[in-house]
Amino acid sequence: MPVRFSVCVSALYPALPVHEAAVRVRKLGFDAYEFWSWQQIDGEKCADVHEQQGIICAGMCMPCVPRTDLDEGLSFLQGLQDTIALCKKMSCRNIILQAGDERKDVSRQLQHEGLLKGLKLCAPFAEAAGITLLLEPLNVRVDHPGYYLTDAQEAFDLVNETGSPCVKVLYDIYHQHITEGVDIEFLKQNMGKIGHFHLAGCPGRHEPMVQDEIDTSGILRAIAESQYSGLVGLEYLPKMAADESLVYTREKLMGIFET
Repeated sequence: MPVRFSVCVSALYPALPVHEAAVRVRKLGFDAYEFWSWQQIDGEKCADVHEQQGIICAGMCMPCVPRTDLDEGLSFLQGLQDTIALCKKMSCRNIILQAGDERKDVSRQLQHEGLLKGLKLCAPFAEAAGITLLLEPLNVRVDHPGYYLTDAQEAFDLVNETGSPCVKVLYDIYHQHITEGVDIEFLKQNMGKIGHFHLAGCPGRHEPMVQDEIDTSGILRAIAESQYSGLVGLEYLPKMAADESLVYTREKLMGIFET
């Protein structure tokens, strides 16, 4: 069956309150949305929108705390617990984690161990809450210079080493295309470790499949043919008006599965 999409309202509707953007997205035919920072979110209003509109929250980001530092466990845990509390209020099942910036004064191995320690500390809280932690590699060439975690293989290794069913990778197709290219066979081999996808066109991080050098059709077909049951988040910066862009993008992407 075709993949299911969620809309990152922080990217598409940055000026709207999240609960209003969720209503807009639902009217355009999507049944899931996600967002970045939650500090200004009204969880009660979002929960009301979910009930009234039949839409779900697919994910939110934790407050960004350096996680490659072996001594940052306590602040990491507090951020996680605060985020879990909001997730429960909103019936959200995914929390997106960033690894923090690379530290030039510490070896990559020690930073890997620090990140692994943080994930192992947090995994039991996620398991108890029934929530999945999504570790996200990012590109450093264009969007996130200085970020630690870039390679998908290291992210998959961290998931394996953590050993929890509630820790998976958020595989951002745009970021990994820039970092190392998206190898579809490699993706298929690691599909069980992926809890969520993000999608945008490249270059520019705009609408997918518009002046796009990414093999979006091949990647989405591979996802659809696999056992992956999660969502693909549309996390792009629209060049068109947001409503028009989402209608156009949805038709373009669903057309992949009609041929």
